[in-house]
Amino acid sequence: MLFVLLLIVSMLLGCITHDPDAAGGDETTVLADPPVDFTPGPLTSAGRRTPLPLSERSEIIDGVEVSFPHACCDGMELLNIAVCTAITDFALRCVEEAGEASALCGIRYEVEYNDRGLLSLKAWAEDAVGGILSLDAFNFDCDTGRRICLSDCFGSLDGSYRFALGDRAAEKLRAQGHQVISFVPPVDDSSLFCITFDGLTLLYRKYELCGAEAGYPEAHFEFNELARYFTEDAIVRRMAYFD
Repeated sequence: MLFVLLLIVSMLLGCITHDPDAAGGDETTVLADPPVDFTPGPLTSAGRRTPLPLSERSEIIDGVEVSFPHACCDGMELLNIAVCTAITDFALRCVEEAGEASALCGIRYEVEYNDRGLLSLKAWAEDAVGGILSLDAFNFDCDTGRRICLSDCFGSLDGSYRFALGDRAAEKLRAQGHQVISFVPPVDDSSLFCITFDGLTLLYRKYELCGAEAGYPEAHFEFNELARYFTEDAIVRRMAYFD
C-alpha cells in the first residue's frame, strides 16, 4: 500500500519511466518536468526597430489569388495574423462587390514603409490587364500587431489636423491637375493613408473626390508640413525624422 501511495505522488511530481534493463530490473526513475520560460524574448519586450525580413505568401479565395507579406522572424506572430486577416477581409469584400461575372483576377500589395516597428501597406484588387478595381491601405504597429489609425499618427491633439489635411489634400490634388468635384470633408480614422519614410500619404478611391481621369489619386504630406500637429505620444515619433 505504501509503495502505491509513493508511486501516485511520484506521478504527480514528474514524468515516470520504467527501465526494465536497469540494474535490479524493477527500479523506477523520476524525471523532473522540463522548465517552462514564460519570459518574453527581447524582440517582444523591447520591440523591433529595424526593418522586418518579409516574404510573400498567397492564398486562393473564391478562385482569386490573394498575396500578402509575411514577417520571417520570431515574435511577429500577432503581426502576421493581423496582416493576413486584414488583406483576406479586403479580398472577401472585393469578391462580394465584383459578383459572379467578375473581372477580379487577384489581390496585390506594395510595402510603403517597413522600419522602426511600423509596417505600412497599400493593397488593391487587380483585373486581367492590371487595372485597379478597388483600393485599401493598412498600417500596423509591429510590437502589438494592432492596426494603426490616422489619429494614432498624430497623438492626443484636439483633432485640428483633420480640417487642415482635408483642405490641403484638395489643394494638392488640384495642383496635380485633377478637378476636385465634391466637398472635401475633414479626414478621420476611416480615411485611407500610408506611412512613408518622409511623411504620410492620403489615398482616395475612384470618384471619391475627383473625376474618372484621376483614377485613385494620392496627396502626400511631408513630415515638415505636419510637425506642428504631432504630440509626444504620436506613433510616428518612432521614425528617423524625429530622432
